[in-house]
Amino acid sequence: MKRKMLFHVLIILPWFSLSAYSQWVTLDSIASSVEHISTSGGKLYVCSATTGVYISTDSGSTWNPSNNCLTNLSTRRILARDSLLVLGTNSAIFKSIDYGATWALSFTGTPPGTGCNVSDIIFRGDSILAATNGSGIFCSLDFCQTWFPLNNGFPDLNRSCLFSDGSRLFTGTWTAGSGIFCSDDNGATWIPKNNGVPMMWSNPEKYVDITSITKVNQSLFASSFGGNVLKSEDNGESWTILNNPNNYEWIIWSPGYTLLCGHNGVGVSRSDDLGNTWIYQNEGLGPPYDIDICTFCLMGSYIYAGGWNRKIFRCPVSEITTSIRENEIKTGTRVYPNPISEYSTIVVPVSKNEKYRFEVFNDGGICIKNLSGLNPVQLTLRKSDYQKGIYFFRITGSGQDLFNGKFIVD
Repeated sequence: MKRKMLFHVLIILPWFSLSAYSQWVTLDSIASSVEHISTSGGKLYVCSATTGVYISTDSGSTWNPSNNCLTNLSTRRILARDSLLVLGTNSAIFKSIDYGATWALSFTGTPPGTGCNVSDIIFRGDSILAATNGSGIFCSLDFCQTWFPLNNGFPDLNRSCLFSDGSRLFTGTWTAGSGIFCSDDNGATWIPKNNGVPMMWSNPEKYVDITSITKVNQSLFASSFGGNVLKSEDNGESWTILNNPNNYEWIIWSPGYTLLCGHNGVGVSRSDDLGNTWIYQNEGLGPPYDIDICTFCLMGSYIYAGGWNRKIFRCPVSEITTSIRENEIKTGTRVYPNPISEYSTIVVPVSKNEKYRFEVFNDGGICIKNLSGLNPVQLTLRKSDYQKGIYFFRITGSGQDLFNGKFIVD
């Protein structure tokens, strides 16, 4: 995704507080701009703009390049599931089956050259979807052996992001101005869903660029470049513009109930009330007007952020998210009793047909339990399986974070 250079005027409005919590700590810098951060198995993976992939095994304190057999170092997106990594660059898709130690080209069925400039990658069950800026959306059903296009209904092929929400898929548009599309048939056909999506101020015949889509509770949220944060309460049928303080967002993301927005040039903003009010979360990032934040990641007890100043930041989850009890009430998850007794239960409010992954992390960010293909609406925690301490759990489905929480063993 090509970065746009803009001048910024910061307008402070009465409903927007500049107060922030003490949270971000600068970690080891890498040699070029941070494009994306992902995690699996207690490891962190970073895509850089020009120097390839970096891996951290110590919760982000140090980063080491991992580019063996990688022939394109302009990396954009990385998707991690156990030992399998899927990497999108500005010209092709690569994969690794050994946690990033070596890479192989995954090229069959994808267009050659710059036509496969990857902007996003997600899992949808066992299938993998890749959005590209210039060649549309591609799908693999055999773990990156072959790919086929899913572009029926698009007026252009400039796809910026992907989001899977149950039976529905969503994608946004970059540079072409055709807005948001959804699919109810696994990507076979796409329908525009732009009711309420603002137009570009520079071209009133085109919709603003959509940079990411996420969901909290029953509300969908989309970040845009030039049109503020958008919210849908009817599964994407219509959108309303929220009062975020900056119109230019690279990403909107949620580690649970809290919304975090990564901005072009002004750092991070946060909302605890589904986008109605926002506060800056910039302490530790440096001067806000110098900070472009384009990616967030949750691993264990930390949230990670990165952007184009080559720096990677980390903060405790507890200093960003709302309290554990508030999060349980608002998302429907609950650990009872907590701290856990001999046995405790996690209530998992998922549909009966949805399978999910359950991961538990210790307070150092190391994954100590990883269970996939689950379906029960309750999970049992056994105290004897854990030492004393604080633990964080994550429940994911279709490649998306569904719920996050915490439990205590005393």
